[in-house]
Amino acid sequence: MRKTVVFLLSVFMAGGMVTAAFSQDAAVAEEGWKRGFASPTYGVSIAPLTLTYNDGGGKEQEDMVYVPGVELRIFNGTNIAKRGGFYTGYEVGVSFYFLDSSDSYDLGGTNYHISGLNCGIVFLMSKYGYRLDLGGRTGGFSIGPMIGIGLGMGGGSVDIVDESIGDSTGGDTDMIFGPMLEGALEGAFRFGQNFRVMAVLGVNVSPMLEWDAATISGEMIPVRPDLRIGFALNY
Repeated sequence: MRKTVVFLLSVFMAGGMVTAAFSQDAAVAEEGWKRGFASPTYGVSIAPLTLTYNDGGGKEQEDMVYVPGVELRIFNGTNIAKRGGFYTGYEVGVSFYFLDSSDSYDLGGTNYHISGLNCGIVFLMSKYGYRLDLGGRTGGFSIGPMIGIGLGMGGGSVDIVDESIGDSTGGDTDMIFGPMLEGALEGAFRFGQNFRVMAVLGVNVSPMLEWDAATISGEMIPVRPDLRIGFALNY
């Protein structure tokens, strides 16, 4: 079932990207307005991580930590209407997450903590959005929703430190591959008809990073908020 879902999402995303590519080939300037646009964005994200371990009594315990991250993306698309209206395209990006140290956990008289968690996800999405544009030809403000559907893959590494001897056990998170969904709200200031500065607040649902260890296991919750800033330049 999972393979079927991934296959269907892949076909859908590929179709969207092919459509966007052909549309961009036909991008033309009309009265100073250009249809194709490129939009890099840079931002921060937060990933909830559930840590699981057995205490001294053999009872399973859980703790939630929040892992900060950074995101780098580039969106290439085509406007369907002047200034505002619908647009479509494809976006490639990468998310990196870093955790320097977690709290200390007692596992039957010996304390352990997570140190040096590093992981990342690369992704490709087909995106669709709408801008409500307010203003004239020389400038204005726009706001609107966007959605994305695509595929992501990633992995990472983690160190678990035994505090009694100061030694760490290294390991890798499981490699992941699966569908990715995103919903976001974009607000932007437009300068002229072909340049805008924007902020994007979104939530993405992506594959989970996890590892299973004899001491502390971890599972990253797939729902992750992010906030990005960037610009869009029509061409």
